[in-house]
Amino acid sequence: TSNDGLKFASGKGIDFSAQTATSATDSTTTSELFDHYEEGTWTPIPKINHVTTGITASVNGAYTKIGKLVHISFKCNFSDKGSSGGQFTIHGLPFAEDGTYISGSSTGGGGFIFYQTNLSGLSVDQNMTFRVESSMMYMQGLNSDNLTVIIAGSELADNTNIYGHGWYYA
Repeated sequence: TSNDGLKFASGKGIDFSAQTATSATDSTTTSELFDHYEEGTWTPIPKINHVTTGITASVNGAYTKIGKLVHISFKCNFSDKGSSGGQFTIHGLPFAEDGTYISGSSTGGGGFIFYQTNLSGLSVDQNMTFRVESSMMYMQGLNSDNLTVIIAGSELADNTNIYGHGWYYA
């Protein structure tokens, strides 16, 4: 059936091909089918050097997937950060990131940390972010030279709290 330029595609989504696609210079329309909407929860898995050894944390996350775009929110409240050294990452994203959307980059999205407590060694009170690669997030902050670096496990404390929001393509 049709309604104001929309076609409903037999259980496969909403077809917007009846509308006028972009005519902007150097832009190309690749799809006009809205084929997915989903909301749910996910479990963030904090890791240091890609392992969970000794880490105890209260975690939760939520997501909304609209087409290929996934919005995530999460929190990690550590009671024991463990003793592993290396990079701090969060695994367990609800969908694997598809790096094909940003040409020449393995990063398909990212986000920001809107609340954090008890991190050391970085200028983390400013511009703390994360980048999404594959099915994990690399936590990033600014060092004393104002350069973006991946947060190390040694910069976490047993009472660190990190809350964030982000977006990526799946």
